[in-house]
Amino acid sequence: RKSYAIRQKYRLIRLAPKSVHLEYAQMRRDLFNAEKRFRDEMTTVYQEACRRRFHNDELERQLRGEYVEKEVEPMLIHHLPERTNLQKILCDFNTNQSVKEITERKVKAIDGMVALASRREIRGPILKNTDENLLSIPALEEKDPDPPAVEAVESIPLVLEKTQCIYCVGDEQLSHADRTRKFSRVSHMMDHVERVHLMREP
Repeated sequence: RKSYAIRQKYRLIRLAPKSVHLEYAQMRRDLFNAEKRFRDEMTTVYQEACRRRFHNDELERQLRGEYVEKEVEPMLIHHLPERTNLQKILCDFNTNQSVKEITERKVKAIDGMVALASRREIRGPILKNTDENLLSIPALEEKDPDPPAVEAVESIPLVLEKTQCIYCVGDEQLSHADRTRKFSRVSHMMDHVERVHLMREP
């Protein structure tokens, strides 16, 4: 190699004459450019080979009558129905709609955002058993894509049990399930009051 010959003659490359040093620098630049061109060419060849292989595999599957099933996207389960209704509207990417339908969808999206902004989510109790967590998640039912205009008003009990939180019952921003939920023990309810509500008190 050129660098080895220069070191043998001058011990260090920087101690070599200027002409030798410039020649060595030019050789390094040429080597770097050649390696870069080689990598670019090999990348192009590899990508083209992959495209041809995928295309041939797809044609062979079609000739054999095999079809690959599309993966089903997981459905998100939200705690608040307002968030679920808003998700259906915002995730609708149908472009074959008239001007009137597009305007109605925008109005529904605004109404859904306002309804969601008036709610507040709280973190539920963490269960130790995974099966209990799965059972505690309500199953989504088939509903119309359009969100309901007015949510059904459910009554709030006037007399509370010992395991119910009086702060949550009086918070109208929470859902009916969060307002009327019951803790397994009174001590758990008191811990919830101290961690969630009393920490906000001045």
